[in-house]
Order: sequence, then C-alpha cells, then structure tokens
Amino acid sequence: MTTLATHTLSFEEAEPTIVTLEHTKSIEDSIQSDSKETELLTIDMQITEVVSRLSMAVKEEEKKELDQQFQELLQKKKRLI
Repeated sequence: MTTLATHTLSFEEAEPTIVTLEHTKSIEDSIQSDSKETELLTIDMQITEVVSRLSMAVKEEEKKELDQQFQELLQKKKRLI
C-alpha cells in the first residue's frame, strides 16, 4: 500500500498551519514568478544605467566596455523571458 502526503504542516509565528499540497505548490509558483519579475526589473534598471553612461561616454574604450555590458544584459533578459 502506497500512501502519499496530501497536506503540509508549517509553523508561522508559532502558529501551526495545515494546508493542502496544491495550495503549497501555488504559493511556491507565485514566489518563483515574483522572483523572476524582480530579476527582470533589476536587469531593466541596469540596462537603463548602462545606456545612460554610454550616452555620456567620450573614450572609445569606455564605449566598447559599456556596449559589451549592454549586450550581456540583453542576453540575460532574453533568457529570462
């Protein structure tokens, strides 16, 4: 006979909470989604910073370095989307 768990027991602020595994899975999915959105926003902010610095760069070497950073950030963002 095989028995599978259908509920989880957790303690939040010293209060026991029993929830179904389906509910637990939906919470985990929500957290992962939020994490991905946060990472995308962080990358967007970094892209904005690099573009701003690139627009003010005078030296060719600095422009190449910033362009490389920009391309890397774009690739990172594409992988997440």
